[in-house]
Amino acid sequence: METVKRRRKLFLEGPIVRALVTLAIPIVLGNVLQAGYQLTDAFWVGRLGASAVAAVSVSFPVTFLVIALGSGLAMAGATLAAQYMGAGRQDMVDHVTAQTMVMVAITSVVLGALGWIGERGIPGSRLIGRHRYGFYIMGTQAAAQNSTAFST
Repeated sequence: METVKRRRKLFLEGPIVRALVTLAIPIVLGNVLQAGYQLTDAFWVGRLGASAVAAVSVSFPVTFLVIALGSGLAMAGATLAAQYMGAGRQDMVDHVTAQTMVMVAITSVVLGALGWIGERGIPGSRLIGRHRYGFYIMGTQAAAQNSTAFST
C-alpha cells in the first residue's frame, strides 16, 4: 500500500521530468528488447539465405507498426477500464475489458490471415524485390504480437 501512495505522490505532486522518466523506462526497455528480438531473428534466419534475411529486414518496420497497433488497443482498453474502476463502475470495467480482448483477438486473426494469404506471394511482389518469406514472417509476427498485446 505504501508503494501505491508513493507512486501516486510522484505522478500527481512530484517533478514532471522524474514522472516522465519513470513512465518512459519500461517503454524504452520494451523497444530495446524488440530490436534485440529482430537482430536475433535475423541471425538465425540468416542461416536460410540472403532472401530470408531480406524478408526479415522488410518485415521490421511492419512488425513495429503492428506492435504499436496492439499496444494502442491495449492502452486504450486499460485507460477506459481504469477510468471506470475509479468511478466505481465494475460492470463497465468488465464490459470494456471484454471488448478489448475481443478486439485484440479479432485483430490478431485478421493480421494472421493476411500473413498466411501473403505467404503465397502477392502478384508482382517479386518485381519490386520482395520475397514471399517477408509476407509470411510479417503475418506470423503480427499475430503473435497482437495476441499478447493486452497482457503487457
